[in-house]
Amino acid sequence: PPASSPPEEKSGKKREGSSKKKSWFGKSGTSAAAGNQNSGEGDFRNNLVPQTYNDMFTFNAAVMGFGNNGWMNEVLASFDTIVTNVSNSYRLQEECDVLGLRLAKFKSTINLGEYKAVMLASLRSLVKEWGSQHEIAWSWLWENVERMIKQLMGKPAQQEKCLARLFESLDETALSIVRREVYSKFFAMAPAGQEYFKQSTTRLHFIADKVVAMTLEMYRDPKKMVEDLSALGLRHVGYGIPTDLFGPFVTACVQVVRTLTDDDAAEEAFRWSLNLISRILTRVINEGSTVVMKAINANSDRQLRRAVSCAPRGQRSLWMLNVQVGTQSISPILWAIETGSLEAARAIFLDLLTIRADRDRYYFGMDILFERHPDIVKCLCMDAPALLPVLLDGLIWRSRTTEGGQRRVVYYIKHMVVDAEGGFAKNLEWLVDNADPKLICHPLVATVTDLVWARVAFRTFLYGRAWFLFTLSIFVLSQSVLNHLGTTSTESSSSVSSAAHRLLGTLFVADSDATTTVPASVSLAESDKPEDIRITIFCCRCFIYLCSMGQWIIFHMTNMIRDCRRGALEQYGCVKIPEYMANWQGIASLLLTVFLLIMLVLEPILHCMPDNHGVMFTDNCPSSDNLLLAYSVVSMAAMMMYFLLLTDLSVFSTQISAFALVCARVLSELALFGVGLLFVIVAFACSICALEQDDPDFKGVPAASINLFKITVGMFSGSHFDLLQEESAALLICVCGYNVVTVIFMLNLLVAQLNCAYSETYMDMMGFARLNRGKIVCETMANVSQKRWSNFVESLHLDERVEFGEGDIGLAGGIQMVEPASANITTVDMIKRYGGSTSPSEQWPEEAAGADEDDRFERLEKLITKSMKRLTTSKGGSKASTLGSELSDGGSVRQSGSS
Repeated sequence: PPASSPPEEKSGKKREGSSKKKSWFGKSGTSAAAGNQNSGEGDFRNNLVPQTYNDMFTFNAAVMGFGNNGWMNEVLASFDTIVTNVSNSYRLQEECDVLGLRLAKFKSTINLGEYKAVMLASLRSLVKEWGSQHEIAWSWLWENVERMIKQLMGKPAQQEKCLARLFESLDETALSIVRREVYSKFFAMAPAGQEYFKQSTTRLHFIADKVVAMTLEMYRDPKKMVEDLSALGLRHVGYGIPTDLFGPFVTACVQVVRTLTDDDAAEEAFRWSLNLISRILTRVINEGSTVVMKAINANSDRQLRRAVSCAPRGQRSLWMLNVQVGTQSISPILWAIETGSLEAARAIFLDLLTIRADRDRYYFGMDILFERHPDIVKCLCMDAPALLPVLLDGLIWRSRTTEGGQRRVVYYIKHMVVDAEGGFAKNLEWLVDNADPKLICHPLVATVTDLVWARVAFRTFLYGRAWFLFTLSIFVLSQSVLNHLGTTSTESSSSVSSAAHRLLGTLFVADSDATTTVPASVSLAESDKPEDIRITIFCCRCFIYLCSMGQWIIFHMTNMIRDCRRGALEQYGCVKIPEYMANWQGIASLLLTVFLLIMLVLEPILHCMPDNHGVMFTDNCPSSDNLLLAYSVVSMAAMMMYFLLLTDLSVFSTQISAFALVCARVLSELALFGVGLLFVIVAFACSICALEQDDPDFKGVPAASINLFKITVGMFSGSHFDLLQEESAALLICVCGYNVVTVIFMLNLLVAQLNCAYSETYMDMMGFARLNRGKIVCETMANVSQKRWSNFVESLHLDERVEFGEGDIGLAGGIQMVEPASANITTVDMIKRYGGSTSPSEQWPEEAAGADEDDRFERLEKLITKSMKRLTTSKGGSKASTLGSELSDGGSVRQSGSS
């Protein structure tokens, strides 16, 4: 109709409002809510008036008595698409068909005229200059929509029953015919389809089954199916599937189903549903097939640069990050990563993270990249780790000029540190889990790690380790210091006197008379420690058993239960262990807990309490005689576990941490040497014992093994070698052979292995140290308070624009630092500046200097071809042919020389 322009203008206004605010039936409108909130300010009546089409429609439907008509909600949800595509009959028919399927789910009576009345009433209220032409245009629109919907009303329910009955009647034989014959007929009608269906037979059969199931699902849940089909169509955009293949495929499917049934209604239901699916997929593919997606399918960085060169400068980043079709979207950059088009993905990252500027503003794709894909670092770690340096390099700006031997550097760390909710971002955790020692030393990652460590995590980590250091000091005090202080028996006392005292005490204790009690007490008191030391030892050990051991028991029980409930178990051979014990710290802490429990069971002070003979908290009594050695051994093992866990403090210095990690990595070579040495010792010990010899040092396999080990480590004295010469020449020869094998060969081989292992590890030892620090930072950040984290983020001033130069205020989201001018020499300005128009809708000027070698050769080839045509046209046939031959030969010579 002639009044089509005003409706389009109005629909544009309606779409703009609905894109910002949505308000369906059953939900309070945005405008009404705003009115309620601001009821005490301004004009009360204006605040209550709906301002958008959806709000006004909801209001009028309730006033006109149609508020309980739930089917209007479905029409309202599709009305924006209907109005937008009023000039596209193909798209309008598709939307009306889908709307008809959704309306078929309502059991109540549907009177489409009621929607028209509410629609016109709402439009009259919103459009100030409403006239007769508007009335005619919008009435014409709804009459066409109503006609299309009425043609379908009543049919979907019957078609769904017929189609369900058909599928239920198909057995496995019939389904196998469908799977096989569909592709046979399809390849016969469209041979080109064989180039796109190259999967295995089982995969093709799976696709056929899904197609059959989708036809019935379209009737049952049309809303969900449209969304699934939109997502499927966008994936087909990435596959580069031609849309002209859908027609033959639908025809082939219908022909196969026709051979399996005589029910025309079921066949028509299948055909109609499959045809609708085909139309939706075709539309989605056509709308989603952008020039950027085509360049990604070709995996060509040159095509991608050409594709985005025609984008408006304000939309350039969005072209590479989002392709929207309906409610579904696909990310070109993620699709390039997932499909292995890494050249195109690299070109996208370079383009997004290039800073461009005109006179009015700077353009940088960092914010939109991380807003669209906050987990882009995780995706790259899993699928394309080679692109991580490209991403990280793009987040660094370096000045081309230097001042006083220093160069300005801006690290754009905002999204590497802070996530969308304001918490600590997981980017560092993903980089640490990637375990790349070279990548973790990247300047941007190192800056982030050191910044968070120094200003946030360090203090929290130190507080957490302070308790451990305190418990370790108490344990050392009770087990290694106090137990050697204050004893009454001094070193000057002779061994005979000490033995007499012990014997006297034993005799008195063994006597059954009552008079033996006092001498026994005196003996114990004389040989025991002073009372204050005994009390101190007892208090220290109680502290260790209650506070340290109790804490470790709670820690391990909590983590074991949590990992078992989550199913987080690690498989080591035939044994499954909780995930938290996958690292050595978990195992060491568990061993420490076990050793402390054993110490508690063997505690001599507890065993002496019933038999202390009046000496409080003593560990010197007959009941503890058989326990002291075992207790001391377990105490020694627990002490080693304490100090082993203390090595975590090496993270305070990357140099110390690097040294500790190098030591840990060469331990495997030492373990191999130990296994080989044990084999040689056992072999020679058994061989020596087979000799006829009377040397007491090599009497039996255990004694021979111990002395052979002493020979290896240089503890075997020279006088023993002199005795070997006198005892047996065969024994001397055997010992000398062992000495050659172990001392000369194996020890030197160990040195060589340690050198090679160290050389290999030395190149990356700083990277491994930074990985260790990054891991501790990520673990510590969970214990940082929200207030401290907020103060840290505020101190970075990431929302303030950073200066690129004197008077040149640049972009926000970074921190500025300086580095030596010779550290990273930069001879080209990293900001591409352009003159001319500053409108965001304008394209960037063509970058002539950015042409690569392929572009140059292509231009050279075109120039030669044009010159040859011009010469052929101007000089005639024979002469031109001769000249052309010469030029061709010359070009061939130049090409061969170039090659």
